[in-house]
Amino acid sequence: MSLSPGRSFPTHASPWLVVLLASALLAASTAQAQTVTTTVPAGSYPASAAVNPVTNKIYVANYSGGTVTVIDGATNTTTTVTAGGLSYAVVVNPRSATRST
Repeated sequence: MSLSPGRSFPTHASPWLVVLLASALLAASTAQAQTVTTTVPAGSYPASAAVNPVTNKIYVANYSGGTVTVIDGATNTTTTVTAGGLSYAVVVNPRSATRST
């Protein structure tokens, strides 16, 4: 469809858009609810997290504190490690069990 100067967009919805929206609503209604089972404190301004499924550890980069909080997924205990600077991202390599900030 092309528009000539001075013409406006059509005011009716595309049938495909209606089908897409209906599909999204149906999919959303069948999603399972999730429940918070515990809350584990992290450091100052947690910015990102990474999970190592091999070691069951969760790493949280604490932006303001320049630290990384390491959470043991089995016990929910935490350890804080100094990372230096402003830690805003963390990634994990599950194959080598290493982390980077």
